[in-house]
Amino acid sequence: MVPLSVALADTLFKSLFVAVQLYAVLNPVSVIPTFVNLTEGLDSREKVHAVRKASMIVFSLMVVFSLIGDPLLRLLNVSIASLRLGGGVLLMVIAVDMLSGMSRTKGLESGDEALVVPIATPLLVGPGTITTLIVLSASEGLPVTLLGALLATLLVYATLAFGESLLELLGRNFVRSLGRFMAIIIAGISAEMIHRALLEWGIATR
Repeated sequence: MVPLSVALADTLFKSLFVAVQLYAVLNPVSVIPTFVNLTEGLDSREKVHAVRKASMIVFSLMVVFSLIGDPLLRLLNVSIASLRLGGGVLLMVIAVDMLSGMSRTKGLESGDEALVVPIATPLLVGPGTITTLIVLSASEGLPVTLLGALLATLLVYATLAFGESLLELLGRNFVRSLGRFMAIIIAGISAEMIHRALLEWGIATR
């Protein structure tokens, strides 16, 4: 029987790994310029409210997709390996799109609506995040995925909360370059998903 402390440590370690993956796919660094422009003119209290609301929406969306992930796969009779391959290809396309500097959204709403669309979705919780959540919930388990989503949300909150300071300190170009670096991380995650799918099918040997 595995000691409780060991099981908890293992769950925490896996959740941290999941949180890193989700943070990379969410890529809040690339959203900072848009979020700062959107909240321009608000006082400090209103900005805190905007960051909190956007983060809560992001977490709520991630919980929903984590919960429906495994049942949805069973309903559609889609294997985890198949989803890994499809999701890996999708993430690679998103990474290339981000590296090419193409916009992840075509327009902006105003006011609180913009905290939902486009900030929370599709800028943060987009197709790549949804696919990653479904794969993780099916392969790592719901508790690990939900805890990882919570940790990733806290990181998103901190990123948006200090976004304006980062822009002033580092400049917009540097922040954009950090967003591009996150795209490289996403490409690596997508390659690993594709590789694991090929391993499960016996196409790849190692």
